Amino acid sequence: MFDGPASVARWTLRVSRLPASAPRPNMLRIRQCDQGDDVRLAQPPGVRSCRVGGVWEMGRDRFGGQRYLTDLDRLKNSMPESARASWVQDIHTRMKRAERGGCTFGPTSQHDVDQMACAPIVLELRVVDYFGCDPDDLDGEPHQRHTRVYFTEPDHLCDQLHLLGITSKCPGPIGLEEQNRHAIDASNRAYEHCERQ
Repeated sequence: MFDGPASVARWTLRVSRLPASAPRPNMLRIRQCDQGDDVRLAQPPGVRSCRVGGVWEMGRDRFGGQRYLTDLDRLKNSMPESARASWVQDIHTRMKRAERGGCTFGPTSQHDVDQMACAPIVLELRVVDYFGCDPDDLDGEPHQRHTRVYFTEPDHLCDQLHLLGITSKCPGPIGLEEQNRHAIDASNRAYEHCERQ
């Protein structure tokens, strides 16, 4: 059960190689892991977050740090203080909805969850937009940002929703490269975890 940042649990995910047919943008590199079986996303994609529900498991970095909290703090620092509470509440609400299986799956902004073509084991949960700076350029001009929670639903773990990261991107076509980079970073977090097993 997800009860906010305080409910953090250890997660496991065994992965090895993405299929050779998986799309890989030339400018991005997906790391490989030589252990375990290939990760297979529970089918159909989004089955847990959009139908049957699941339990959130929070990813940790190689030092045991809670990635979710690190990502959350990084994004909160890029937005006005007045927007933070409602933004965090929306993330919590959407994650609770996914936990109950109450999200919708599809490629448009009217849907909550979609599968990432550049990183097939990664799903994105769309969260409310906010007006703030790019977290990588806090001195830049504030503008609209789309928030994305990246996670996976590994087939071999029957009820798990594994949180891989939370990021923001520019809206429109300009944000697609940024979004692909974030999705591949989320995939790499799963591979990093595999390498530590």
